[in-house]
Amino acid sequence: VLRMMRLSKDEIAARAEALIARINSAAKNSAKLGLELVDGESIIGGGAAPTAVLPTCLIALTHGDLSADELSMRLREANPPVIARVEQGRCLLDLRTVFPEQDASVAAAISSL
Repeated sequence: VLRMMRLSKDEIAARAEALIARINSAAKNSAKLGLELVDGESIIGGGAAPTAVLPTCLIALTHGDLSADELSMRLREANPPVIARVEQGRCLLDLRTVFPEQDASVAAAISSL
């Protein structure tokens, strides 16, 4: 948890850019899949800091044939599951909550969309 909390927004953005490049080179339905970086917040929450947030960079996913809720559901059903959140009609992935060694699994799950 401490390692995740210490990540800077720039470190997360660099990983997100690399992940997007990896996905774009492997995506089967790349014309339908949209990936963009957006500024956001990681909510730490719970315990003594229920409203604490950290700045982050999110990957916003869109798909020509799938709603944000459908994208989120398909990612949760992947093996291993990928947990994203839905806000303002977009499926959002925060790499702060993903270990770097899991990036390949995340890329594979998104590429399969």
